[in-house]
Amino acid sequence: MRRDWPPWWSWQLELTNHVIKRMAERRLTETDVREMLEDAHGLHRSKVAGRWGVYARFRRRLWMVILEPELELGITTVVTVFALD
Repeated sequence: MRRDWPPWWSWQLELTNHVIKRMAERRLTETDVREMLEDAHGLHRSKVAGRWGVYARFRRRLWMVILEPELELGITTVVTVFALD
């Protein structure tokens, strides 16, 4: 299935200190988050301006990954990740 992701989708990812803390709490690795994004199945604008929510399935659960494209730097920042159930 072809997805029409925005241009920043393929940019280098950066992790915030916040997401690193949340990943540890949720027993996720950077590889896990990258797998979620690789298999993502939905994208929507976040309530916070400039951020996007990504729907992904991982370990039989639905997850939300919040991304913030940094247009002037050409990177995409992973802000947080959490399970939706």
